[in-house]
Amino acid sequence: MDKIKPTREEILETINKIIKDECYKINGCFFELTEESLLNNAGLDSFGYILFWLSIEQEYKFTKENNIDFVNNIDYKTYTIKDLIDRIEECL
Repeated sequence: MDKIKPTREEILETINKIIKDECYKINGCFFELTEESLLNNAGLDSFGYILFWLSIEQEYKFTKENNIDFVNNIDYKTYTIKDLIDRIEECL
């Protein structure tokens, strides 16, 4: 039986939960992100981003052959949550 793919709303909810869990550890605050938000607005430090990507990988098994290069080459100043959800959907 095929696994049911999550909706965009469910993916966004999961992204916000992961970021919230990490953000509270760093600075004790969290602002919910929308698809239009920049990933850079998550308020994570470099270690927080490592944990974020590991959590995304665990949750969605979103690996592709060049996924490490993909993550290393993200421009966090322009990369939106919508871009991330699109990438997750592409990998499911």
